[in-house]
Amino acid sequence: MIRIFVLISFFSSVVSAAGQAPSVKVLDYYPACDYKIIDTVTVKQRLGSKFEYPKMKELNEATLVLIEKVRERAIEVGADSIAIIDKAIFDHEQANKSNLRGYVQLTAQLFNHCDEQGDVKRRRTPYDANGTRQMALKTQTLATEFKIETVVKIGGKKTVRPALSQMQLTTDNSFYGLKIGASFEDVMAKLGTPTSEFLLVGDQKVISYGRRLWLVFEEQSLVYVTNQNHWLSTEIVNMFEFDERIADQDWLLHDEFRMGMELTSDELTPLGEKMSSDRVRLSSTEGNESVYLLFESEEHQTTDLQTHKITGFGFGAENKRLWTLPVKQSPGNADTYQKLNNLIKEKITAYEPVHQQDIEASPILVAQNQNQEKLLVINNQLVLEFDNQSLSNIHLIESVLSKESRGDSAGWQFAGVRQGQSKEAIRNHFGDKVFEMGNTWEVAHDGFTQEVYFYEVDGKSRALASLVSIY
Repeated sequence: MIRIFVLISFFSSVVSAAGQAPSVKVLDYYPACDYKIIDTVTVKQRLGSKFEYPKMKELNEATLVLIEKVRERAIEVGADSIAIIDKAIFDHEQANKSNLRGYVQLTAQLFNHCDEQGDVKRRRTPYDANGTRQMALKTQTLATEFKIETVVKIGGKKTVRPALSQMQLTTDNSFYGLKIGASFEDVMAKLGTPTSEFLLVGDQKVISYGRRLWLVFEEQSLVYVTNQNHWLSTEIVNMFEFDERIADQDWLLHDEFRMGMELTSDELTPLGEKMSSDRVRLSSTEGNESVYLLFESEEHQTTDLQTHKITGFGFGAENKRLWTLPVKQSPGNADTYQKLNNLIKEKITAYEPVHQQDIEASPILVAQNQNQEKLLVINNQLVLEFDNQSLSNIHLIESVLSKESRGDSAGWQFAGVRQGQSKEAIRNHFGDKVFEMGNTWEVAHDGFTQEVYFYEVDGKSRALASLVSIY
């Protein structure tokens, strides 16, 4: 059996706050009190593909299903809190031996919450509320990490999140009492501190709240609103925090259309102009604004009927197709990775942390993750994570941007490991500094460790992503 620790944070609209319901919480920290474990359970979920190494999407879906299974077990035994303590996967190598599909496995402790004591230090669970590892891997053991949760400032402002009523896009095209043309300050006052901020190529500013609400501004005025991300990859969005105020709400459009509602082609066609294969502009739109329904189409072979499930909405100023604009990027700098590597070595030698002001490159995106830690996206594949103002992790991923935004990329490279590199090349370069764990390897460096995640190409394992954890 191979341990695999997934780089990407897993969230979905199916499960609020990584699978937790109001009655059963999946915790990021053990209670700071004398709690009693009721039961320890292990649940499994088969993967769909036989003999094939699972893709991130498949692991995502399996993890969500497993968290729901654990919640059900917690309810059965009367527990109100869950701590995920282990995550593992049987991959295609084991599957070949048994002629079975691989599967993901979660192990969790079930207990009842208790009144926290101020003199007891909070301790992180091995995995957070959505099944992502929280502790740095050290050879064959997990090193325990103790931290006090902190509030991070985004754009120099403390995180503030006012309560919100149900989101309704009314017939006068307003939501939460806000309309197209609202000022940036008005939106901040109503919705609070955003989760992320970045610019499009026309210098329009995009902000998000969690992963379910995206707003675009031109010259400090609101010009477009949607519940769907058009600009970033799922990899980076899955690192963002989960704003429960919005994710838990069932939006209503013009007192008629809801998320998940299905329409036949005969019902969809009269609604308005079809802008693309997944977007229709409602003909009921009045004035200088456009309202769009976003949908997914499905062919039913048995009946030859095509249905269209509503997945989202968008509304904004007329003739501004802002969803088609790519993200504005900084000029490419070939030595960005080398400069960062040198900086970390210099700080480690001096026993000093790396702070944001030490980073020469300007970020193209600033965001906040579920642990209220700051994320700085430097380029299409480099994400820096700051814990209490100090650099704690470096995420080297396949792509930050959507296909429309990403353009050409030379691939990431850091500390002697580069994207697309083979296992053999890494083993030959680092020798006994490599700890091999199937398709997840760890390379030991002075002052930090580097996990490398592989995928199969033409029968060879190639480096796809990497996580650098700084001591």
